[in-house]
Amino acid sequence: MNSVSSPDISICISTYKRPEQLHRLLLSLIQQVVNVPYKCEIIVVDNDEVGSGRLGLVNQWPEDVPLKYVIEPRQNISHARNKALDEANGYWLAFIDDDEIAGENWLQSYWRIIQKNAGDGFFGPVLPRFEKDVGTWLAKDSLYHRPRFSNGVKIGYSQTRTSNAFVKRDVLKKYRFDPNFGRLGGGDVELFYRMAEDGSIFYWCDEAVVFEYFPIERVNMSWLLRRAFRGGVSYTKIQKKHHPNLVYNLVRMVKSMAGLLVFTFILPLEFFRGRLQVVRRMQKILVQVGHVCGVFNVKFEEYKK
Repeated sequence: MNSVSSPDISICISTYKRPEQLHRLLLSLIQQVVNVPYKCEIIVVDNDEVGSGRLGLVNQWPEDVPLKYVIEPRQNISHARNKALDEANGYWLAFIDDDEIAGENWLQSYWRIIQKNAGDGFFGPVLPRFEKDVGTWLAKDSLYHRPRFSNGVKIGYSQTRTSNAFVKRDVLKKYRFDPNFGRLGGGDVELFYRMAEDGSIFYWCDEAVVFEYFPIERVNMSWLLRRAFRGGVSYTKIQKKHHPNLVYNLVRMVKSMAGLLVFTFILPLEFFRGRLQVVRRMQKILVQVGHVCGVFNVKFEEYKK
């Protein structure tokens, strides 16, 4: 397809066996990349070796906006993200997931904020949408919402993720996504942890909204608790990678065990406060369980074939 010699922005998408969702995402990006004051290119990295993502490409794509489709046959989200880094040429790299769509002013909001803030990376909110009218209170009581912050405030690495990110390519390409986190998850947070440790500055752009679609099989208690557990495991493994000494990890294990005992003790009291508080307390318990399992190197794979 056509190429842009010096794009301002490369939009990086990793996909795996989601052609319909990819198609929906690409349609949402058209208004982001035409009649705008910046040049864009789209990088689609298909992590399916048979190339199922081709079915999701948009036929009537704007001719002046390059769309590059490549395959990364090694099934691991970190390999796919690294492939996107290798293929991208933009000064800025915008990341969005294949089960999301861009909000109306997604890229424009990032473009505005970088004129005011000299940061290395910017991150925005991911709001939930549901594939069907699931009709369950789990979808209505903010359990699928992530934290939001005021526009333009500095944030720490723990609030970063590639589901909605806008990062300087020259800074990011000094690093690689660690394949050891590719099946577990959290490899994006681990990379941004390293960037923060090296002095990179991150800002929140609350106007740069994307929407994540949840299929019916993810709208249940089991998925919420599994995700909380995975978060605990990945967080601890990030800490272990960068703080490998025994004393540090023993202290972390003791703190996690103490938190587990306290939260478990409080759990029965939450039944008097309502079902939402019960679920949130159970999530905190599973995070602590994940911390303990992470200390003992329990293998957990969120993203399997």
